[in-house]
Amino acid sequence: MSGFKITGAADATTATGLTTRQQMDAAITAAVPVILTASATLDFPSTIADASSDLTISVTGATVGKPVFIGGPLASGNTDYYAAVTAANVVTVKFSNNSASTVDPASASFTVKVFQ
Repeated sequence: MSGFKITGAADATTATGLTTRQQMDAAITAAVPVILTASATLDFPSTIADASSDLTISVTGATVGKPVFIGGPLASGNTDYYAAVTAANVVTVKFSNNSASTVDPASASFTVKVFQ
């Protein structure tokens, strides 16, 4: 990793057979999450009141259960966008229409970030 320099006894071999440098590198790598990012233009269909529509974005390396952050257009009155990893390498973006009438959201660019 750039920016880190270990000096002194960093190359001493431990009981595990790894040098202290190797152990520290492994600990730093394990502590820093991998952030996977993908973007796509999504055009949700006209969605009736109290219903939702789903579209997907491919995110290579994404695994089910990992947290997802989504960036996109602001939802308008009583509508929301949600995202989740729903299958390996797939993030599903959900448009939820909680209003009393049909809503047809405009096509827009979405970016998702999956924290592995």
